[in-house]
Amino acid sequence: MAKRYYARADRGLAGTRQWIGSWYEHMDHLRIEKIEIEPYDIPASALRPVRQQNQSELHTYLKCVAWRWLLDASQHPDTINPEVKCYSPVEEWCLGRKIYDENGREIDIATPKVLPVGSDPFFPLSYGLVIRMDLHCSDKSVEIGGTEPFNLLLPLLDGHVEEAVWLPYPQGVEPKTFRLGQTQFDALNAYAISWRD
Repeated sequence: MAKRYYARADRGLAGTRQWIGSWYEHMDHLRIEKIEIEPYDIPASALRPVRQQNQSELHTYLKCVAWRWLLDASQHPDTINPEVKCYSPVEEWCLGRKIYDENGREIDIATPKVLPVGSDPFFPLSYGLVIRMDLHCSDKSVEIGGTEPFNLLLPLLDGHVEEAVWLPYPQGVEPKTFRLGQTQFDALNAYAISWRD
């Protein structure tokens, strides 16, 4: 994916539409809405369990805020998981390929899949494209901060979720210098993407 598609900071609703449209040509099929997510105070100790090795404190904080938002916004809050892999098959790579599990049953590698958290897939992932979603539940996915339209939209395009949400870094807040408790947010802008009716 070309770097020109990469975005991490809030660019407003019009800028977000333009950014997604630079990669996805069927914008008339999508509904993109600005939503506000309420921030809240989180003790630094609460971030440690969810923080990934390469993620900033800002990224981790926003992930916690988004998780809390999903508890109310999702119809399936009991299915929320962080860092979930999404497999999207590439038709040409799957043609003529048959993969079998240890019991001799054929595995369908030509169908998109959300891979269970913490499990090894039952087939080689080289027959498709794999992304890691920051947060996923049965009806929504959330991408935090730096991402590309491909990563943001793939769970929606493949039918894994009804809505993909981007929670960008707030304007003027740098991930490398952000420290919990030193910056106060009134509200956090996010962008919900779904199919038009």
